[in-house]
Amino acid sequence: LGPVFLCCLGLGGLRRADAAVTFADLDDVPPLTSLADGFKVSLVRPPDEPANSGSKMLINASSALLLEPEELKVLDNYDEIFEKYSMFCNGRWLGAQILQDSQDLMYLQHITYMRKPDAIIETGTYKGGLTYFFATLLDWIALERSGGVPADEVATAGRVLSVDTHHPDLVFAAHW
Repeated sequence: LGPVFLCCLGLGGLRRADAAVTFADLDDVPPLTSLADGFKVSLVRPPDEPANSGSKMLINASSALLLEPEELKVLDNYDEIFEKYSMFCNGRWLGAQILQDSQDLMYLQHITYMRKPDAIIETGTYKGGLTYFFATLLDWIALERSGGVPADEVATAGRVLSVDTHHPDLVFAAHW
């Protein structure tokens, strides 16, 4: 038997073992009823479990609600440093500069995959890294839908409309 996952119902589940439902495999966890529900679930190490034990609790609450005040301060400090040193300029997606935090990209990927949109409109494109990111995701979604037929051969592949008020020559002249 692999790691044990606990699905706790509500915040009280962190402290009340009787409120937990145990799953031997994440595949046994009931499917979410909405995209929003996907952001209300957190995978957390049980309170008395040693680090790297492999055991996790699946909590029916956003991780933002579970953080202690000092943990929230750590996140705020990270965000301040991230902005202060323009760390967003260092991101790349398959070689293209992308001006997003990697955690934000994970959430954007999750939303895109769950919604499987036909089109995405991106404003403030800059050098197109996020456009490329979304186009890649939509190609992968089309590949999955088609059972392996390449996205350029599938009529159902999503599209990304990229809009920016700056001329591309001005944008690419900025060497961040």
